[in-house]
Amino acid sequence: MKTTIVALQFFLMVVGTTTAFCQENVEVQIKKMDSLMERAWLRGDTIELLSKYWSPKLVVNNPLNKVVTVDIIKKIVKGGTMTPVSSERTIEKVTIIDNVAIAMGAEMAVPSQGNIYAGKKTFSRFTNVWMKTEVGWRMIARQSTIIKVEE
Repeated sequence: MKTTIVALQFFLMVVGTTTAFCQENVEVQIKKMDSLMERAWLRGDTIELLSKYWSPKLVVNNPLNKVVTVDIIKKIVKGGTMTPVSSERTIEKVTIIDNVAIAMGAEMAVPSQGNIYAGKKTFSRFTNVWMKTEVGWRMIARQSTIIKVEE
């Protein structure tokens, strides 16, 4: 009986440690992918964004309070009005629920010419939602709200 209890405690400890380790690995992976995705966004590289990071069904509530899909985002990127000149993102929290990872935090961007905030620092809060698919983690939703604009 005592051996069974010790074995059960050991099993639960291993399962708990493995689960925590897996979640840490997913968090690191999501943060890395988010950073690489941001670099591709700054370059306006829609091919990389679509092939490596975005779900074809991605939906975004963008900083200009417009809900857009991938087709509209591609047009916006080609037009150059939403691709920032510079950007810094800080992920404050990643929450993992089954095959979904939610990254939340703050970002600063300087929008490019053609944007109503061109040349000004914009500060936003964001949420990026990632889903594990058969081809890996893909961003399925994003929400970004500008909370401050510096002249």
